[in-house]
Amino acid sequence: MLAGCGTDGWTAIVKGRAAMSDLNPPLGLLIFGIGVIILAVVYTCIGKVSDHSFGWIERARDPKGYWLTLTVCYLLGLGFVGLYLYKIHAFSN
Repeated sequence: MLAGCGTDGWTAIVKGRAAMSDLNPPLGLLIFGIGVIILAVVYTCIGKVSDHSFGWIERARDPKGYWLTLTVCYLLGLGFVGLYLYKIHAFSN
């Protein structure tokens, strides 16, 4: 065993590497959030929203269901982008 290289020193080095790897921002949140927002914009342009249980919800036939589903889509995307920005701010402090 080398002088000054006890197990405490080694675990400090390993923990330091793990702490450095934790500084990477969670880009998956940003990518998913932007993807959901782009999907909501496409749904707004075509006037239809995909629903897993009912197929397609059209703006002309069911405006309340259409706008409700579209609002949830926009809020979900903004929520993931906001969570990403919150984590970035938490990493910088």
